[in-house]
Amino acid sequence: LALFLMAQWYAGRLCLSLKLPTIPVEIAVGLLFGPHGFDLIPEFSRDYMPLSLLGFLGVGIVIFESGMHLNIERVCNWEIGHHVVGVAVLGTAMPIALGIAVFAAMGADIYPNGLAAGFSLAPTSVGISLTMLTRAKQLNSRCGQIIMSAAFLDDIFSIIFLVILINLAKGELNIVLHVIIPLISALGFVAIGAIMSVTII
Repeated sequence: LALFLMAQWYAGRLCLSLKLPTIPVEIAVGLLFGPHGFDLIPEFSRDYMPLSLLGFLGVGIVIFESGMHLNIERVCNWEIGHHVVGVAVLGTAMPIALGIAVFAAMGADIYPNGLAAGFSLAPTSVGISLTMLTRAKQLNSRCGQIIMSAAFLDDIFSIIFLVILINLAKGELNIVLHVIIPLISALGFVAIGAIMSVTII
């Protein structure tokens, strides 16, 4: 684990010194140490799950940090709001369509394999967006705010699609229980957070 963390840190520093993007190299280091690479920490990870826990905590912290950089007043207006919705809808729909189209072109099953591939491509990485916009010093720009807000909305849509996919696999899909209620709950949670952030400030 210490070797893995050290490799990640030095790989990132090397890329920064060469003015190269760090994220692809960090992903490559993770694959190198994982079960499909040198398989150095699989049993430790499977038995005790500390790496999964650290991963969830890291994603939570990144999402929290991303939310701290969103300007609700700028996003929740007609000037930017419709762009956010448009980018989020396209960012969710196009990967799903692409996954289905690629499977159809290969002659593979569109359902469930093509649909599952499309759903897996749909989520937007808030962490990568935050990192790249911060390094480019564009996080607080109009374009940066649109990208970050669309990434959040895209992730909400993707979570709903994940719930749909899981229940389709079980053969227990209920539109009201597995689509409408999670969608309303997620959007309601975001709306309450946005309202509270504006009123408290």
